[in-house]
Amino acid sequence: MRILAALLAVSLAGAAAAAEPSGAVTMASLPEQVRDLLERQYGEMGDAGAPFSPWCVRAPGTYHARLVSIEREAGRLLVRFERGGIAGAHTRLAEYRMQDGAWTEIGRPPPPPVTPPPVKWTGQPRSFGNVLDTVLPPLDGAVTPPFARLSP
Repeated sequence: MRILAALLAVSLAGAAAAAEPSGAVTMASLPEQVRDLLERQYGEMGDAGAPFSPWCVRAPGTYHARLVSIEREAGRLLVRFERGGIAGAHTRLAEYRMQDGAWTEIGRPPPPPVTPPPVKWTGQPRSFGNVLDTVLPPLDGAVTPPFARLSP
């Protein structure tokens, strides 16, 4: 019996040394690259204890997801967070590893890069290429009542 208790104590001590829970469970305590990946993949996220909406509709002044715990190992982060949904809040676990000098989420494709929209402002009014643009005179800002030209 003592041998079993000693083996159990050794295995629990090894597990506690392998994954060390972080003291501060805040977004600021995460590396910037992991914060960016988390928010691009799962949306804006609050710290542990932040106001939280557990359902699919987010209440004003609350987050749709918030941190629960962070476990750190050498080159590895386990981030546990809760997220609201149609069936209520559920807990998720995201694992990040340092590979080639960058953090990546294990088991998920990387989120698409953030790119600006392809629309470019040209500064030209009424530039939609409508047939009426070629027939009607350009707008000059003068407003006249209807039938003003028809009166003698």
